[in-house]
Amino acid sequence: MRVNIVRTTIAEQLAPLFARARAEGLYFHGHYQNMWFSPDELEALQAQGEFRWGAVNWELRDPAEHTRELERRAEWAQSALDAWREKIGEPEGGTQ
Repeated sequence: MRVNIVRTTIAEQLAPLFARARAEGLYFHGHYQNMWFSPDELEALQAQGEFRWGAVNWELRDPAEHTRELERRAEWAQSALDAWREKIGEPEGGTQ
């Protein structure tokens, strides 16, 4: 019985966030593990019993923020790889 009350409370807390996310094209961002979910993804996962966390655990954010962060990480990784290849004398295209 208590589990159902908690689930209902969480669903009630998140309902306005789901509505806003869909209306504005925002994603749910989980603070603790840097997780990003579209409203549809999170809703499906919650239906399976996962990520049933209260509203305090989520922030609505523009998914383009995550795209930019991934691009920055990819650029850093490519720079690190290029520097390593230069250091060991490997051609830019890698080993064959």
